Amino acid sequence: MFTIKGDDLLYDGVRFGPKTALYVDHNELKKLPSDGVIRRTMPNRIDMVFVAGNSVVGVESKKPGDLSTSIRAGRLARQMRTLINEVDVPCLLLRAGSRWWDKFSDEGFHVWVDLVRLQCLGVYILPGPIQDKDVPTWLGFYRPSLAGGRTPLASIARTDKKAAKPDNKGWFLKNIKGIGGTIATKLHSRFGSTRHALLAKPEEWRELGISQKVVDRKEEALK
Repeated sequence: MFTIKGDDLLYDGVRFGPKTALYVDHNELKKLPSDGVIRRTMPNRIDMVFVAGNSVVGVESKKPGDLSTSIRAGRLARQMRTLINEVDVPCLLLRAGSRWWDKFSDEGFHVWVDLVRLQCLGVYILPGPIQDKDVPTWLGFYRPSLAGGRTPLASIARTDKKAAKPDNKGWFLKNIKGIGGTIATKLHSRFGSTRHALLAKPEEWRELGISQKVVDRKEEALK
């Protein structure tokens, strides 16, 4: 199993290499530039491995022509079982253009069902690029989310921020003519509640700089 120790990635307790690299099986991504990539014969023919945060991410890469046949032959189940046992975060990278998804939906609903089953087992289904050279960039986008914690939630939250609601404490007091939002909030803060503010003595209101006319309206409202 892959583990992390310090700045190193280990496999079965033996140093595999630096944890900063993307490890790619020598039979995969043959058109991929070598920058930041270490090619080697991967344990159990895992396609790709990299580190995200404190987790080891393993990736099985599939293009459209291979996915359906892999499922029918039982090959994908074996590959995913291996991935689940060897890494912290197993991923299935589906490398296809958007048009393929529409076409694929007519080819077999069983494939979608199996993908859902994999997700239930903890496998991340990742959309991916068709071109080999683009794979590291896409995995780089996913890396913060695959690291776990609250990072994915924080990333989503930044696109859904809402303006803070104004402080509406004491809003009922604004029904008295001459009391606006600022005075209502001040009264609520001073007396602790709308009820206590209304029951406060006239002189206590005047101490807050509220005019006698407004105080009289408050007293009249209580009758």
